Order: sequence, then structure tokens, then C-alpha cells
Amino acid sequence: MNPGDKILDIHGHFRRLGAYIGRGGEGTVFALQHQPDILIKCYHAGRRALPAYSKEQRAKITQQISMSAALRSLPLAWPRVLIFDELQNWLGYAMYHARGFPLAKLIHPNLYHQHAPALNRIELVGYLLNLLITVDALHQQNIFVGDLNPHNLLCDPHTGTVTLLDCDSFQIPHSDEQVFACTVGHPSLLPPEFRGKSLKETQRNAASDCYAVAMIIFMTLMMGRHPFDHQGGESLADNMTKGFFPYARCNISADGQHHIPLGEWYLLWQMIPDTLQQLFERCFIEGLHQPEKRPTLTEFRQHLQHYHGQLVNGEKAPCLGIPRRMALETPSSSESKPVMLRRATPERDVVSRVVESIVI
Repeated sequence: MNPGDKILDIHGHFRRLGAYIGRGGEGTVFALQHQPDILIKCYHAGRRALPAYSKEQRAKITQQISMSAALRSLPLAWPRVLIFDELQNWLGYAMYHARGFPLAKLIHPNLYHQHAPALNRIELVGYLLNLLITVDALHQQNIFVGDLNPHNLLCDPHTGTVTLLDCDSFQIPHSDEQVFACTVGHPSLLPPEFRGKSLKETQRNAASDCYAVAMIIFMTLMMGRHPFDHQGGESLADNMTKGFFPYARCNISADGQHHIPLGEWYLLWQMIPDTLQQLFERCFIEGLHQPEKRPTLTEFRQHLQHYHGQLVNGEKAPCLGIPRRMALETPSSSESKPVMLRRATPERDVVSRVVESIVI
């Protein structure tokens, strides 16, 4: 599909594709001609040509559209209407367009000042609290995000809203206790119980989402640093498998020797309240292979709310805590950057937001 091509909605109304917005692994996104607040996601022709994929994905999108009323108040890039070509072949779906910055850019030492130079911890914790509210509301509908990562979270500095992207990858409930699976996930954010398994055959749950949420919270408060990054020793993958969390008190010796990455990272860790540090230890050590021991969304929300109050009242420093030299000394080599931020390069932001209705 290309700009100017005709499209047809399920009601038989013809419109045309507008400006090209972006392209991903599954499809291409366009604005709607003369109505740029609406985005159209067209799945790649090669994928739509696969009968099994096309049937499953269309059924999933149809199910999501049927759930729209229950989710209308949430900031989600949620499918609203099925879209077809002139021959009534299914193409994809329509959604509304929202703007902001990916969280990955706001927590990158070398990028945040380009997009939000006045950013502080009050705003970051506010984003996290709003994210927790949305994820919890999804869980109440038996919807699980699955592929939760800093690139799929769009932060609006004007409202504090965090919009979740790629909603067509969520795990969605289906009839007869079946689900439409979340078949994607970044290896560095997957909980241990899912690593090495086919995600098509894996069912996400509250504990698996909570693990990813803990990762996001840690990386946000630590300006992009992955919780299992370390100096010396084994690889990140090995650390994740074994639960070697270098910031844990059990991994810091009496004389202060530790495996925390070189630089200012230990100082950033010290800025995090003890109660939150303890939640991270529970998640990444005790809850590593015992998901039921991981902190819940409610626990994270309670302690983040308390931290937010401390920041607002001046009990805790609201500054990001990044000395200029830390940003200047951040390695420029892609492989040396904090995990999950290697793709955080400036690019056009694409996202959609939920609305009560859509007419195209």
C-alpha cells in the first residue's frame, strides 16, 4: 500500500491513505488523507498472504474492537475499525493518533535533554504511576501486555499520559477460556519462565507482566540501565538466568566491592528509596523462578506514590542525578550502551490513542 491508495471501512465508506508514518515488522502505518488524527495500520502483504496468520490476526483485531467500550478511557493504541482494500480484502485497522516521546528517549542520558531538557524525577515517577494504572486496568479485563518495553510507551509531557503502543500484540481473552497469544517479546525483558520457549504457545499472566513492569520501573529510575547489567563476570543473559542482580545487598561485600557497572550508577541506585530497592530484590532474586513472590502492581504503585510525595515535598531530590560527565562519558559504541537503549535514536514518533468513536 502507498499514500493515495483507496481504502474501505467495514461500513463501505471509501477514503484514501495519507502520509507515510512508519514501518514495523508486521505492517506499515499511514495517516488518513485529510484526517491526519487517524492512523491506518496495513499489515504487510506477505503476512496477509498467509491464510493462518491472516485468519488469526483478523479474528484477534475483531475481538479487540468488540472490547473497545470497556477500554475507552485508557491511553492505548487500540484498534477501532477494520480496514479493507477496494476489492474488500482485509488490510488492517484504524486507530487514533497521539503524540509524545518514547520512554526510551526520556531515560537515555544522551537523548533526554533533546526532548525534555527540564525533565525531573517527579515527572518520571508520574509517568510510571500512570503506566501502572493502565496495566492494572487491562489486567482487570484479563488482557496482558506481554511485550512491555520502553520503545512501546509514549510519554506526553503536557498531560503526563503514557500511551501503550502495539496493542495488536497484547494477549487478548477469547471464548472457551482460550486466548489470542502475545507472540513477541524482547529477550532482555522476558521473565525466566518464558525464555527458550515458543511465545505462540505461552500464556502471559499478571506475574509475567509484573516482571516486565519491574524492569521498566528500574530502568526509568536508573536512566536506562538494565537491572542485570554488570561489570566483569558473566553475560547479561547468564545473569538473568541465575538471578545475579548486582545491586542487591547480598552481592555487595562489606568493603564495598560490587559488580555494579562503572560510572555513576551506584549513586543513582542510592537515590531510590529503600522500600523500592527491596521490591526490586524480591522481583529479580526471590521472584526469579517463583513468580508468585514477585511484587504486585499494587505494591509498586503504593511505594511509587510515596516516593512521588517525597519528591514533591522536597524530602527527596527531584533532579535526575546525572552529572554532565556521565552523559559525556556514555560509550558511543552501540554494543556498549545500556541494554534496550541501543535502538533509542531520534526518529519520527508513531502512536495512537483511544477515543470514544471513530468515523472514517
